Amino acid sequence: MQMMKMKIQSHRARATLLLINPFKGTFFFLPSHNFPNFSFLIPPTFLAPFHSNSPFNRHSWRFHCPRSVFDKITKLDDALQLFDQMTQTQPLPSVVKFNQLLTAVAKMKHYSCSIHLFKQMTPIGAPIDVWTTNIVIKCCCQLSCTTEGFAIVAHGFKCGVDPDVCTFNTLLNGFILEDRVHEAERLFKKLIK
Repeated sequence: MQMMKMKIQSHRARATLLLINPFKGTFFFLPSHNFPNFSFLIPPTFLAPFHSNSPFNRHSWRFHCPRSVFDKITKLDDALQLFDQMTQTQPLPSVVKFNQLLTAVAKMKHYSCSIHLFKQMTPIGAPIDVWTTNIVIKCCCQLSCTTEGFAIVAHGFKCGVDPDVCTFNTLLNGFILEDRVHEAERLFKKLIK
């Protein structure tokens, strides 16, 4: 039996089931009268983000702060105020929101402030992931503190975050920016072993 993907499309009151066979590249439509009782196949959490009374409502700040809020940050004071608001909410926002804020601060070239915010995140139990560590490591490298970037990698290990290719690439770029080509070469040779 071949695996098939199902995609439910609705247009006004009518629904259509689109079946896609990924192995043969074929697809076909089934009109709604062919599957009148298919609603039991859809878990309730799948449609929850689209329901207006759902706690997962996409317009709710608590669960989904619009990306535009982070894009509109142009002043460091606004970013710091938003960070304070985020750290005082319970439960804490997702790691994605913290990453977006750190990225916004780094894009304003306030690298040391981004590192400082990261150091404030740890004691309050804010979630971190590999993207968080990569953002902070890049900030360290931009400040010519690549060795501090290795301390961030070690902190990530303590928190259960394993480095990825981007992490090591950022560290290599940091060594190059600091004109420490020999150390970059040694790190590269260790990575390919």
